[in-house]
This record gives sequence, C-alpha cells and structure tokens, in this order.
Amino acid sequence: MASLRTTIDKLLDELGTRIIYRNIDSGGKAYVQLNLIVVNPNLPQQKQEQIILHELEHIKRKHSKTSYSSPNYLTKLEAEAEHGRIKADITTYIEETPEEYWNIYNFSNHYDIKPEFENYINNHLKNPDKTKKDD
Repeated sequence: MASLRTTIDKLLDELGTRIIYRNIDSGGKAYVQLNLIVVNPNLPQQKQEQIILHELEHIKRKHSKTSYSSPNYLTKLEAEAEHGRIKADITTYIEETPEEYWNIYNFSNHYDIKPEFENYINNHLKNPDKTKKDD
C-alpha cells in the first residue's frame, strides 16, 4: 500500500526533482527548466503534499509558460496538473479506503479538490484501473 509520501518520493526520484522550502506568497511553484519545486513551509503537511503533487505534474509534463501565454493555455496547464494530482490521490484513496466507503464528496473535501473536477473524479472512482494508466 503506497502512501502519498511514498508516491511523492518515487516521483521525485524518477524525475530527479528537488524541493526547497521558502516563505513565498503562493503555496508552491514549479521551475520546470530547473527541475525544482519551491514550497511554502508554513502550510500544513497535507497541503504541502498536495502542492508538491500538483507541481510535480507540471515538471513531469514539461509545462512551459511565458508572459505571452494565453489564459486558455494556462487554464489547460493547470487542469492537466490537477488531473495528475487527483489521480495520485485516488490511487491512495482506493488503496486505503474500503470500496463501500468510496464517496466523491468526502474524497474531494479531504484532498481539497475543486467542484469542477467532480466528473473526472467520478470517472476514475468508477473505473479504478483507468486511474493507473496515463492520461
């Protein structure tokens, strides 16, 4: 059974990504070209883990943005990163929670996932094997 921390450590190792902790205005930021994630250490541990998973997806997908990137493009990048984070959360949830207790609302609340991802979560909770495959 893999915990989120195990999943994070595995991804960090696979990607060769480093994490540094600094007081920043946001929760975290990925520097894709540097293969580096900066995380705000003042956040609760669970929130930090969620931020790291999200930022790791940006690095894994080699997302790049410039000052000329359109809002639609940036929204797409953020949605892709969230999908990756949610898949990692679902994998952990499925392994740690008996199926009769799977509940999208408890899941979303526990992992602090926005309502616009409800359909995505539903699809993956109903088809756990799909979660193990890449998008």
